[in-house]
Amino acid sequence: MRLIVVVDNEPGPGLLSEWGLSIYVDLGDKAIIFDTGASEEVFKYNFRNLGLSMDKVVACAISHEHGDHTGGLGAVVEYCHRIPIYLPSPSRLAHELIGLCKVYINSEVMNILSNVYLINFPRSLIPEQCMVIDLGAGVVMITGCSHPGITHMVRHVMGLFKKDILLLIGGFHLYGISPSEASALADKFCRMQGLHKICPLHCTGKTFQQALKAVCPEKYVPGHSGTIIEIKSGGITYSSYM
Repeated sequence: MRLIVVVDNEPGPGLLSEWGLSIYVDLGDKAIIFDTGASEEVFKYNFRNLGLSMDKVVACAISHEHGDHTGGLGAVVEYCHRIPIYLPSPSRLAHELIGLCKVYINSEVMNILSNVYLINFPRSLIPEQCMVIDLGAGVVMITGCSHPGITHMVRHVMGLFKKDILLLIGGFHLYGISPSEASALADKFCRMQGLHKICPLHCTGKTFQQALKAVCPEKYVPGHSGTIIEIKSGGITYSSYM
């Protein structure tokens, strides 16, 4: 499988950036869009220039209903006669989409494809769901902003699946963290058994990114708009578009 960062705060060569997140989850014969960035303009521009197509997209999952994750949703709604949209419960956005699209609201755990799950955290101040892809030997975990707390979310997913997290990717909502707090959390993640690779994006912030790279370079995966991460049985590789 491949993960392609369509939208991130940091631009890639030939691509646009904005305060937002969108990841294209390429499962081979099918694909899922996880979040849509903050605007249709950036989402469409990057999506097109990355050579992506809606042809094999079978679902769109929204982590939470903030504008930096739903702003490009109009680009998906054009195709929603065949692409269902999955929202976390409780949802306000559903009222705008019902009648236009096939909408599913996830209260806790939803299996949307044979090996793809959405895990919702409805009791968080900001309800949010993450995506988990079960690859057999381990799982890939994708987060939007991690408002329920990234450590709590990681531990919850590990407890549910009883498997290693081969890759944790997404926004961790740590952009205001102090250097000492960032180093302590990076050290905790470095020592966490079963957490293999970490790609911090979007609202994670440079402080934690730099701390993780310094404390645990073997786990750190850099990311920006256009980053392509391939997960195979032999390991994880990453590259940049162009």
